[in-house]
Amino acid sequence: MLLEDPSASKTFRIVDVNRAAAQIIGSAAQVLVGKTLADFPKLLETPIPAQCTGALRSGEAVNLGEISYGDERIRKGVYSVRVFPLSQ
Repeated sequence: MLLEDPSASKTFRIVDVNRAAAQIIGSAAQVLVGKTLADFPKLLETPIPAQCTGALRSGEAVNLGEISYGDERIRKGVYSVRVFPLSQ
């Protein structure tokens, strides 16, 4: 993900998708690439955007543990989520 506006978590843009993860969540990778967190309103209601921003700012990996989530693009389920910044 790429954070386009550091003051707005909803501007995280998906730039690549792990194809195996896309299968697990029930969505095609090409459907997700290019979307921002603003395209996932239910996700914006969770602590995930702030935690992603925190990981980016700190440069440290964050284990979010198990998250229950589902919407029109992502199959409802419990997901183990770990966020880590990538060097550019």
